[in-house]
Amino acid sequence: MSVSPPDAYGEVHRTILTHVRACKVIGRVQLEADLQQIVAAVSQTTDSGDDSDQAKIDDFISTINSRITNHGMKITQSRSQVTNETYFLFVNTLSDDIIKTNSTYSVGELDAIKKLIDEIFESGLSYSIGLVPATQVVAATLNKPMREAGVFIEDLVDQGWLNITVHDQVILSMRGLCELERYLLDRYGITEQDGSVYTCFQCKEIVTLGRKCCRCHTAFHYKCGDVWLKSAKLGQCPREGCDFDWNNAAEIIGVDPDSVIAEENVESVL
Repeated sequence: MSVSPPDAYGEVHRTILTHVRACKVIGRVQLEADLQQIVAAVSQTTDSGDDSDQAKIDDFISTINSRITNHGMKITQSRSQVTNETYFLFVNTLSDDIIKTNSTYSVGELDAIKKLIDEIFESGLSYSIGLVPATQVVAATLNKPMREAGVFIEDLVDQGWLNITVHDQVILSMRGLCELERYLLDRYGITEQDGSVYTCFQCKEIVTLGRKCCRCHTAFHYKCGDVWLKSAKLGQCPREGCDFDWNNAAEIIGVDPDSVIAEENVESVL
C-alpha cells in the first residue's frame, strides 16, 4: 500500500487526526515517534523519506488543518508554561459559547464550568482553586451531592479542560487555556487594562504559571523569562519606566510548578 505525501490527504492524515483527538494533548516528540508507527502500519513498509520527522509532522498537520479548519476544528501547537516543550492539541476554533460546540455538556454544566473558571481567574496570582471548594461550587450550581460534583470535575480533567496538581489545586489545563483564550481575554481582560489576565512579555501568550515584576504588569513564563534574562541588559525590567531588577526575586504567578502533573495523554489508537 502506498502512502500519500504530506500534502495529499490520505490514510496517514486520517490516522494522525484520530490519534491526536484521542490523546487530546500529545508532545511533539511522542507524535513524531508515533508517526513512524502510523506510516509503517499504513504502508506496511519502513519509511525511508529524507525529510526530518519534525518537517514531516508539520506538513501532515498543515494538510489536516486545511481540511478541518472550515468545520471549526484545528490541531494547534502550544508550549508548556513550565518546560517550554511543544505539544499538539485538537481544539475547537468557533468563538461562540464556552466549550459548547465541542462537548455534550448541559446548560447547567456549562454554567458550572464558567463559575469554576471565574473562581480560578479571580483568585489573584494563584490562578487556582482548591479541589474541595471547586467541588462545592459545582455541587451548589448543579444542586448535586459532593460525590457527584467530584465525578463531574474528574470528567473535566479527563476531557482535558482542567488539571489537578499534586496538592489538590484545580487549574485550567493547557487545552483549556489554548481553546478558551479568546473567551478568557474577553471576559477578564489583560492586566495592562486593569484586567486579571497576564500575558508573557516574550511570547505574548497567557501566563498562569510563571513570574511577574514586583512593580509593574510585566510577566514571563518560566522558560521565557530565563531566555529573556540571559539577553537582558543588567536584568532591568523591559517595561519602559520600570527599574525593577529581575535578578532579584520576582513574584510567582500560579501554583508551584513542581506540583503540576504532566498533561500529555499517550492513549493510542495505533
